[in-house]
Amino acid sequence: MSELVQSGNKSRFTDICNEPVNRLLSPIKGYQDKPLVSLTDAVEPVSEFFNEIEDNVFVALHNCQNPTEGLTQQESASIHLYTMQFDGGPSLYQLLNQSLRAENREELKPWFSYLKLFLTALYKLPSQSGTVWRGIRDVDLNSKYKTGTKFAWWGVSSCTTHIEVLESNQFLGKHGKRTLFSIECINGKSVAVHSYFKNTEKEIILMPGSYFEVLGQLNPAPDLHIIQLKEITPPITLIKPPFFKSNEQKPSSVVHKSSTISPSTSVIMSPTNLISSISNEIPPIISAIPNIPDNARWIQNGVTVAGGHEDGYTTDRLNSPWGLCVDDDDQTVVIADSWNHRIIQWKIGDRNGRVVAGGNGPGKRLDQLNRPTDVLIDKETNSLIICEYGNRRVVRWSRLNGSTQGEILIDNINCWGFAMNDQKCLYISDVENHEVRRYEIGKTTGSVVAGGYGK
Repeated sequence: MSELVQSGNKSRFTDICNEPVNRLLSPIKGYQDKPLVSLTDAVEPVSEFFNEIEDNVFVALHNCQNPTEGLTQQESASIHLYTMQFDGGPSLYQLLNQSLRAENREELKPWFSYLKLFLTALYKLPSQSGTVWRGIRDVDLNSKYKTGTKFAWWGVSSCTTHIEVLESNQFLGKHGKRTLFSIECINGKSVAVHSYFKNTEKEIILMPGSYFEVLGQLNPAPDLHIIQLKEITPPITLIKPPFFKSNEQKPSSVVHKSSTISPSTSVIMSPTNLISSISNEIPPIISAIPNIPDNARWIQNGVTVAGGHEDGYTTDRLNSPWGLCVDDDDQTVVIADSWNHRIIQWKIGDRNGRVVAGGNGPGKRLDQLNRPTDVLIDKETNSLIICEYGNRRVVRWSRLNGSTQGEILIDNINCWGFAMNDQKCLYISDVENHEVRRYEIGKTTGSVVAGGYGK
């Protein structure tokens, strides 16, 4: 491992100076193929770089015995360890970020097991949008971040929602030469409850490979430089999600709109026992291609399982529902309630549904939806994937309790409906361009697989 550069790297929040923003490094691949292991095993390949890292691992595991937000103890402890300041040598975040920024991607390979655990934990956390801050002391970075420049930060970017945190003498202070970054983030991960410094730092992490545009620069006081950034979607996938397997074809854990039904001489299904059949007969991991017998028949008089009143906004009503899917684990129907600008789920037999995404009026904020037309459940990430026709985007929304906003997966597409195959490729219908596009997992650009020649 190359020599650690200490200048300006006094904390996670000021670890900025060595970001190679003048050119784009090659994407990070391969770590996602590692199995999830314990934190002790995950840091073993890099333990030689530290003085007694085992003690810090013990502290992290001890402090994360009762993790929240759906994380396991090992996942929560991986975040806890990242936030710790080690005594007697470099901290984990310093050497991790140095390797993430290295031109030679071979330097990152010893970190793959830890990255798999750490990024799995971060991906499970709900994404947050808003303004966050980070900075560096004794350095003027204005010349490095010109207005209009687009660039990637390859290190794990520790930020705070409270600028007062950076004003402490421990970080930037209030005097001397300082560069402060004001960042409009869209996929921030709040790690405060998993941090070693739970009550003081208000930390938001931006993922490795986050992509930004410089909006402008300010100099409100002598030696104080403020650089305004906006997080944007990168043109290519800079780091694969931790649940993506590069060389593995496996059955999907996505709940699809259609379900496999065992063939028989005659199959007659009502809406209620159809859902029961889905729950009881279909395996936990199902095929993307339905296998409905040629002689399958359904009774002509259905039973209402959601809504059924006049259109309305209360949770016992729907307004122009479009797409839906069925969660076979708990007999729940998840509905794209389009003109209520929300996703609502309904357990069989309930009088009222429960809003699980949107419901805050139409809008472009990440806590809002605008005319959602389709929805599916991704069991592997425990999230909803939502087609938003009104905002021309596809978003992911965590199913964990307390999730208040989603994250953008694909932007600038006139989407109406979609499906996902076993390799977790999304097939999205574009109703204005009269085509169907396929998007590989983690990619933001798709390829036309049907249509594309106009009406």
